[in-house]
Amino acid sequence: MANWITGNVTWYDLCNCTGYCGACGNCNNSFYQAAWPELTTTGCYNSCGKDNPHACGDWIYVEDACTSNQEYGQITDCCPCSEQYYCNTDYACGGQVYYDPQWATPLADLTEAFFLYLHRSLADGRIPVWIWQ
Repeated sequence: MANWITGNVTWYDLCNCTGYCGACGNCNNSFYQAAWPELTTTGCYNSCGKDNPHACGDWIYVEDACTSNQEYGQITDCCPCSEQYYCNTDYACGGQVYYDPQWATPLADLTEAFFLYLHRSLADGRIPVWIWQ
């Protein structure tokens, strides 16, 4: 059942990381791709978030709560947030840092291209979003 979820996302280099890099085998940092907490296709689960499992190739619709930019992205990896630089508890809109313990773990990690399209900058590192899944 599809629904909106709220939280935050981070960005990272999907094709150059440790752990579950491109678990679906088709990573491309130039595309709008995402790492999701649990993949039914590969069985990987990296304790990142608490959302519904998805399969490789599923699409999610992400809206940046700061800019209102929206776009579809394809799930191509498991969420390796515990191993990434921007996996912290702060998220921001235009440099204004917020904290919400309920959102301590990101909903997803996005490729740099996807994050840049939505937010126009990598400087915030983590942004509040709505995701239709």
